[in-house]
Amino acid sequence: MKVSTLIQPQAEIVKVVTLRPGDVYKRLQEGGQFGGSDEIKYGVVTDVLGNGESSAISAIEYSSSYSGVTVEPKVFSGGRDIAIFPAQPIEFAEHMDGLVDALDRKIESLENDLAKQREIKRRVSGIKLDGLREAATSVAITETGAKVNDASPAWHEGQSLPPAEADGTETVEI
Repeated sequence: MKVSTLIQPQAEIVKVVTLRPGDVYKRLQEGGQFGGSDEIKYGVVTDVLGNGESSAISAIEYSSSYSGVTVEPKVFSGGRDIAIFPAQPIEFAEHMDGLVDALDRKIESLENDLAKQREIKRRVSGIKLDGLREAATSVAITETGAKVNDASPAWHEGQSLPPAEADGTETVEI
């Protein structure tokens, strides 16, 4: 990346003159995502296109977002102004390290959620449905209303339900 610097009394102005594939840069995105504050995006130039009349730059930009890390291909045409600044490779590497750390935290969170879902599936799958279907009984209907067969309230995973007790009532299947 070739840069030229013009010094003025109150500010240092840097103008990027040449870009090559592999150059790293910082770009000011005004308004950020969803119209928020301005933000800096880091990128790597992947190609520089030109045909004598028009030019374009293709790049890949890396940034953090609410949902994780965003890797976004970009194309900038020569017809519009962009605020692009040279970035030092060490600065770019530090930015990428921060993104990798954010990805590690996101992956750990998702792995914990996946482990919880697998445990729930294991518990649900552990119930012996075939044994439950064979041992299950219907509600007994008596003249005074519906009565559930008194079974031991201590039913545990993997056990079948105990058979209905014979209490002399007439049982009608529903």
